[in-house]
Amino acid sequence: MTSAPDILRLVPPPTDLAPYIFGFVHRRDARGGDVVLILPETRTSVQVRRADAYHIRETTAGSPWRKVPEISLWGPRLQRGYGHAARRIEVFAFGLTPAGFRALAGAAPGAFVNEAAPLERAAAPVADALGALQAAAFDDWREGAAAILRAHFAAASPPPPISNALAALGDGAVVSAAARQLGLSDRHFRRLFAAEFGANPKTYSRILRFDRTLRRLHPRPWEAADGPDTNDYADQAHLIREFCAFAGISPRAYVRNKERHGDKILRSIVADGVAPPEC
Repeated sequence: MTSAPDILRLVPPPTDLAPYIFGFVHRRDARGGDVVLILPETRTSVQVRRADAYHIRETTAGSPWRKVPEISLWGPRLQRGYGHAARRIEVFAFGLTPAGFRALAGAAPGAFVNEAAPLERAAAPVADALGALQAAAFDDWREGAAAILRAHFAAASPPPPISNALAALGDGAVVSAAARQLGLSDRHFRRLFAAEFGANPKTYSRILRFDRTLRRLHPRPWEAADGPDTNDYADQAHLIREFCAFAGISPRAYVRNKERHGDKILRSIVADGVAPPEC
């Protein structure tokens, strides 16, 4: 079985870019052909496809498959979806912080929920510059991408105060305390939070807890967790109930699916019985 480090390589960002991106990623996975169920994830990214076309669709019956653009801006995925590559997946990417998403796209992550949009739609000069690096090896690409992003972020407007809401909630604060930190009423805070991040604070926090549970089911997490690695649930029944709500299966079934298919990637599982796109 291919090891996780061979499939996914994560390189931390330069210090000056850390407020905007959380890392550069090279994914190289020969295990195409399966339709996978993409699990909810609050993180956002820019991805540059280097191999076969990738398609996504929603889980609603009759939803059409959509081809992901070659250079794409991925918003937060707050519901499950399907993904498919015919043979091989290879992607260069960088993960965006909420401030980085706003500075790059000129809009809140909440405006791109469940989307993989053409980057040129939001930041055409950056998309064009990244396109010029298409033939570069990964290390050369990330150095070039860092220079492009550094120039872009230097001219970006500062994010609105609500973009700091995650830091307040991440410290374990309740909504009322986080709202007070930003000088807002609870109601105004909830409304601004939902517009900025695409979900209300409670749902967003539930997805973060679910994501930390996913990491614990893998022997080697590839990224730093969004918050402390603590026991997030009152008991085992609560954990299983929440896991099923977001993954559609139990933690045990998730692990068995990974073992059966030899899949090492976080936040997706092989979806048996789902027809791939007609390419």
